[in-house]
Parts: sequence; structure tokens; C-alpha cells
Amino acid sequence: MRTLMIRSVQVAVVVVLVAVGYQAYRAQREASAAAASLGTNLVLGPAGIARIRLGMTAAEASATGNIRYQPVWPTAGERNCAILMTEDAVFHFSRTFGLAIITAPDAVRTPEGIGAGATIAQVRAAYPKVHQLDVGTADLPVRVAGRYAAPVPGNAAASYRFVFDADRVRFVSLVLDDQGEECTAGK
Repeated sequence: MRTLMIRSVQVAVVVVLVAVGYQAYRAQREASAAAASLGTNLVLGPAGIARIRLGMTAAEASATGNIRYQPVWPTAGERNCAILMTEDAVFHFSRTFGLAIITAPDAVRTPEGIGAGATIAQVRAAYPKVHQLDVGTADLPVRVAGRYAAPVPGNAAASYRFVFDADRVRFVSLVLDDQGEECTAGK
């Protein structure tokens, strides 16, 4: 009986240690960052936000003082991306291409005035070449309702991505297009 109780306590200790270790690993992987303020009256694009630019490595972006981020890269078999979520924005870093996507907070607008709350008509007026994103294959493309992309004026290597919630823009992202979809889906 005593041996059974000792074994039960040992198993419980191992389970607790594994759970704590996993939580620590997950926390480091998902949020190994601290965000300084990006500032106020921000504009997203054509190259980035504040002093942070598409294509920068995490170290270069951290050197701007706008964010502090040391990515924990995924293991083999996972997407080659690391994501930093701050109160101000979401940053997707590609190990190969650097900063690949910047998703802006609600108050941020593009130079053409488009941001959260814009309608599809406003997006089309600002970006006449906007198109609905396809997923699937080249042989069988599928239109995704509520997701649109437009070329970025002044940056041929990037596009804006607009995610609609009902009839209004919910998120605007600036995407580095030349990354072979390493950290994104859809063109």
C-alpha cells in the first residue's frame, strides 16, 4: 500500500513538471517579446509601420525600438514563421524573408485612408485593382468571401490584405508578396 502511494506521488510530480515545462515552452514560443509603443497617428504602408519595415529580420525590427522580439522558430515540419502579437499590431516573421506580414490595429489607416470600418466600396475606390482572394488550386480556385487583396501603391513587392466582417473592414494587413506564401495563404 505504501509503495502504491509513493508511486502515485511520483507520477503526480512528473505530470506537474511536464505540464509546467510545456507551459513555459509554449509561453516562450508564443510571446517571447515585449512591445514598445509604435506611436500615434500611424500609417500602414507602403513599406511598413512606424520604423518597422517589411523584410527586416526580427533583430533589425527590434533595433528600431518599436518592438523587442526574439523569435522561437518552429521545429521541422511546421511553417517557417514566428508571430509576435502586441497591443499595437501583429507581426509575422519568416526565417527566410524577414518580416512578412504586418496586421494593423484598428486606429491605423493606409496612406489612402483605408482601415478598420471601411466599406468594400471605399476599398474599391482607393484601390481599383482590388480582387477577392482565391484559395484551393490553380485548377480549382475557390473564392473566399470577405478576403481581398490590392497592390500597394509605391511598393510592387507588397499587397494590402483586407478581411471583412459582414460589410466592413475588420483587419488590414501589409504583406510581402515575394515570399512564396511561406507565411501567408492566397494571392
